[in-house]
Amino acid sequence: QPRPDIFRLMDRVLLLSGDGQVVYTGPTDAAAAHFARLGYSSTSNIVSIIDHMLDVCIKAPAADVAALVATYARSPVAAADARTASQLSLAAPGGGGDG
Repeated sequence: QPRPDIFRLMDRVLLLSGDGQVVYTGPTDAAAAHFARLGYSSTSNIVSIIDHMLDVCIKAPAADVAALVATYARSPVAAADARTASQLSLAAPGGGGDG
């Protein structure tokens, strides 16, 4: 886990559940809003967003973590990542694109 000052320098973050499923991946500056939309907003000005996200994943019941994984999979951030991955694979040599 990066320190909060290092986390703020990162463009993207990948957060996995205990069993390796994606809970969130996307822009670091959108992570807090993503968790808040799911009802996990941080109520503390002391706890950094990365610590808050990890606490949610570690302390939430398994059913809640599974819901976080499923919700991420349906999120706009996941859809944008899928589009980007598709475009990159088409652009790669032998990927069917012009590249």
